Amino acid sequence: EFHDGGGDTPFHSLAQALALMDGRLVQLARIVNAVTIQRVRLRLARTGPGATLSHLQQIDMIRRALEKSGWPVSRTQGKKPKLKNSFGPAIAVGYESQAEYCDVDLQARLDLAKAAELLTPHLAPGYSVVGLKSIPRFFPSLEKVINVILYEARHPKLPESRALWEDFWKKDHVMVVKKKADRDVVIDGRACVRR
Repeated sequence: EFHDGGGDTPFHSLAQALALMDGRLVQLARIVNAVTIQRVRLRLARTGPGATLSHLQQIDMIRRALEKSGWPVSRTQGKKPKLKNSFGPAIAVGYESQAEYCDVDLQARLDLAKAAELLTPHLAPGYSVVGLKSIPRFFPSLEKVINVILYEARHPKLPESRALWEDFWKKDHVMVVKKKADRDVVIDGRACVRR
């Protein structure tokens, strides 16, 4: 009869003792895997065919690319561990962007000089790495730090509407009705736009 070092649990065979040790090693591996050594802020561009992905499709694509790239990404604990990363605000289908952000927690140091080279082949067509930098682990989430989004609109008739835009900028409030599936919501469109 065996006993574990600190408790009163008897083991009736060496196989039982080894099974418990194996279980504890799995738990230890999960804990070590969950530790974040480095956090990286990834900035991607999406153009052309990349603009056809929805926000959820974009998240899935980036997660698959991170797994295939060989980056040492940390995972959550539990029965179905997931990559520890967070994403910036959603973008509508059809819009191109030069600033799609993703924060990635890593369980080991990543050579930033080679990181983009490892990731790029696994990104969907139309996506490219614009920037990559190491950030402190205690930095606030992307949702908390991104508070302005810059849009650029191009159309042949826009120059003709200059007077309308000048009138818009002079107003304190421009009430807009936003149609939802179950109701209409009235918002101040002027408060949502900066010059």
